[in-house]
Amino acid sequence: MNLAPVRAVLDRAADDGARLEFWWRDDDAVAGTGELDRLLALARRFGAPVAVAAIPARIGPSLPERLRQEPGCRLLVHGFSHANHAAPGRKSAEFGDDRPVEALSADAALALGMMRKAAGDLLLPVFVPPWNRIAPALAEALGAQGYAGLSAFGPRHRLPGIAVVNTHLDPVDWRGTRSALAPERLAGALERALAREDAGPIGLLTHHLMFDEALWRLTEAVAELLADHPAVTFPDLAALWGAEERH
Repeated sequence: MNLAPVRAVLDRAADDGARLEFWWRDDDAVAGTGELDRLLALARRFGAPVAVAAIPARIGPSLPERLRQEPGCRLLVHGFSHANHAAPGRKSAEFGDDRPVEALSADAALALGMMRKAAGDLLLPVFVPPWNRIAPALAEALGAQGYAGLSAFGPRHRLPGIAVVNTHLDPVDWRGTRSALAPERLAGALERALAREDAGPIGLLTHHLMFDEALWRLTEAVAELLADHPAVTFPDLAALWGAEERH
């Protein structure tokens, strides 16, 4: 696969003296599956640990059991049940502002408790809102509930008491084929992320359960490019939020 446009963006950043931190988040996991095995094999091959965002109300014991075989990979809290509570005609959201903040906070707290029980020391207490949408009032309350961080998509906003580390590169053409995004568009997303002064580490976002072969090939090519590029490093996942699990 020709990722020359993406490589060109990385090369320009390297020529400017940049050292680029990348990280990998995968959403919607609930169990150990063949698709998860394939994802983790890629991560292991390229030395890029994956932060797996799991759905607390649906997680099975096979998921943490499988992740324990992969040093460096961790679990994050992906909403509560991944249910859409948005009003008709609005974009999908489980933790958007269509519900009272008290209800949102209760579900977020319950989700963290469930994940602590299911994942143990694999858990990083980082909230990943389904569909990457979160009500501002809940985002500001996450630290008080025991969360160390928040991860969504796109530009990040500073919050009291927690670190925000977002994702920026999604290989899925969600508004078109729902298969592999054109490399030129992926390069454009990377260029926009690098242009933001406060972008932080650049995040790759995947959804292994819905991948077709074209998406697997694109993700493999992106991971290989990042792993081989001299300007790119993959930091320890816990270090991204500056904290291990909070009790």
